[in-house]
Amino acid sequence: MFTELRLERRLELLDLEERRLLTRAALGAAAAVALAVAGVVGAASLGASGATALSQALATAPLPLAALVGAWAYGQRRRAGELRERRAEARTALEAGPDDELLDEPGPAGRVSPADLIALERLMRTFYEAASGAPAEKRWGRFTALFAPGALVETGRGGPSDPGLPVDRYVALARLEGREVWLREVERTLHLLGDVAVALSAFEAHEPDAPAPTRGVNVLRLRKVRGAWEVEGVTSRPLERAVTLRRTLAPSSGPRPPPPRAA
Repeated sequence: MFTELRLERRLELLDLEERRLLTRAALGAAAAVALAVAGVVGAASLGASGATALSQALATAPLPLAALVGAWAYGQRRRAGELRERRAEARTALEAGPDDELLDEPGPAGRVSPADLIALERLMRTFYEAASGAPAEKRWGRFTALFAPGALVETGRGGPSDPGLPVDRYVALARLEGREVWLREVERTLHLLGDVAVALSAFEAHEPDAPAPTRGVNVLRLRKVRGAWEVEGVTSRPLERAVTLRRTLAPSSGPRPPPPRAA
């Protein structure tokens, strides 16, 4: 049976990630304070004594480190705030629709391990975050690392017969285009079947000069290889071309196999 991620599970993942970021922020803030105190004490201990330039540099070295650690801690807290907003959006979506309209109930063998849920959530987050931002801010190395060898990215630009581009070629063209674009995933349906998965991910693309964001759908084909999830291929299309057709067939429908032959 296919299993779709429930919004409740996504909420749990977002909550776990938010708590992890807040813990990092708290530890970073404490480290920044400790470094700042060490720098002040070191500078005060020199006083008006004839300390060498090297001694002064060593004594005050914790001060710039404190600034760096403090900036990192602030970034972690800011990311936690963004996750809190995403969690609120997911909670609103969960409360807006009845549970039976969201997804199917998985069977006893269709449970997903928490480790797989976290790994898939991180993969999807990296998929969009690494390709977002100004040209110099995009982390194409992290983006490429998500893909399996031989994976293709197919955007439909080359026509119906275009099989897509290898990931490195796709990234090279994106670098040449040099677009500043910010991608945000707005909805996801994930089907899992053992060590393979298909993610239907709706997203928004925000560009500084565009009057409104464009929306599209990415279809990611995923496979778990040696304990790690990889992207085997991506198909991307505008959202207005998406159509959902869902039908549940009775067990008796379709052709039946012939009866066994008599020995």
